[in-house]
Amino acid sequence: MKRSQRKQPERSTSRNAPRIAGLVVVGLAIVAVIRFATPQAPEVPDVDRSQLEPDVAHKIQNFRESVENAPSSHEAWGDLGVVFHAHGLEREAALCYQKALELDPSDFRWHYLLVHALLDFDRAAAMEESARALEVRSDYPALLVLRAELFEESDAMDEAKALYTRALELDPRDSSAELALGRLTMGEGDLEKARAHLERASELSPDAGSIYAALARLYRRLGENDRAIEAAARVMSSAASIPIADPLHIQMLRESVSSTAQLGHAEDFAEAGDLKQAESIYRHLVALRPDDAAMRVRLGDILLQQDKNPEAKVHYRAALAIKGDDAAGHAGLAAVLGREGAYDKAVSHFQESLVRRSDHVPTLVSLASVLAFQGHTDKAMTHYDHALELESDNVSARRSLAEFMFRLKRYREAAAHYRKVLQVEPELGVVHLQLGAALAVTGEYADALSHLERARDLGQTVPDAVRERVEIGLQERK
Repeated sequence: MKRSQRKQPERSTSRNAPRIAGLVVVGLAIVAVIRFATPQAPEVPDVDRSQLEPDVAHKIQNFRESVENAPSSHEAWGDLGVVFHAHGLEREAALCYQKALELDPSDFRWHYLLVHALLDFDRAAAMEESARALEVRSDYPALLVLRAELFEESDAMDEAKALYTRALELDPRDSSAELALGRLTMGEGDLEKARAHLERASELSPDAGSIYAALARLYRRLGENDRAIEAAARVMSSAASIPIADPLHIQMLRESVSSTAQLGHAEDFAEAGDLKQAESIYRHLVALRPDDAAMRVRLGDILLQQDKNPEAKVHYRAALAIKGDDAAGHAGLAAVLGREGAYDKAVSHFQESLVRRSDHVPTLVSLASVLAFQGHTDKAMTHYDHALELESDNVSARRSLAEFMFRLKRYREAAAHYRKVLQVEPELGVVHLQLGAALAVTGEYADALSHLERARDLGQTVPDAVRERVEIGLQERK
């Protein structure tokens, strides 16, 4: 038999409903107040920084933190975009530029850099953004050229031509606009107008291979075959592209701290003669990439230029331990050994270098100099001749050969080579001095005096014995 169950009293839900509903409404209101009082910060773009070089990862993190600390700052967002952009992370850069423009749509920088970022993955969006950028600022030549190139891709040649023309009006030295107008007018069949644009472009950017490629096509169409052949030959020995005057883009690129960018900075410092700064960067790069033979050689070269021979030798040997057939490593080590007086070993390493790059003029000249010092005249001349066949106006090769001729007392030949050096570098005071000394020996006193005076004007001290010899010779001729 079942046990009887006591019936539980029912709860009165209707009595408590208003109170519960009120609590729910209050709770929702509190949530809403909290949500609007503390808005969610926008998500800040990021990448897998574990795959990046440490310096790059650190810089990205620092600029991300700046955005997180000031999410309403268009400068913070734009600067983060620049950092992404400088390191080839265009999609992340575009997101940052877009956010910066939401915060300040009047800032031309973010419009323009957004166009550049979009070029890599969305050309249609880049075209749209270039129109918005143009509304903000219409007098930036690089933007006009960029938009014109996009029109060219769409076969809108009239629009492209108008923009290139306007860019050239704003900056008459814009060789990229000159090249583009040369191409377009050549396509229209106006060859003489194309000639004017392309030859002007080559004057403005004499090292741009793309200009010579267009000139070669133009000259062939004009029937000027010799000029076409000459222009075609210049293509191979020139840089591929034209350096565009674009301060905003250049400023963005300078934010890169990648090893590639730092390498470029080091090369710029070295070219400018700031060897200390170049050395500092190369040391950092070697620390980042200790197994990079080429980087070791670059550091060795900078050290060698500062006469830090023992340390340079360490890095050249390290480079060869990493890559035994590194031609630059062999040449650098040979240079150190030559300074140490180990001439046979130096010759061996120079020769090893030339096995891998037989047409490298600096190595040919260095080897010739060592052979000349050892008294191997015929062998030295062979390498000097080869170097000058490759580069007849190479100042280093010509000076070294002139000095060799002077030591051999072949003064007329020395003078001839010194003259050729001065044709290329007319302000080299020491060469004027050396030429004057050679001419004094050959009895060409008036010419000798002229070069000695020029040497003095350029800061050289003329030895008394040379000056007296010239003065006596001139008096005897009277």
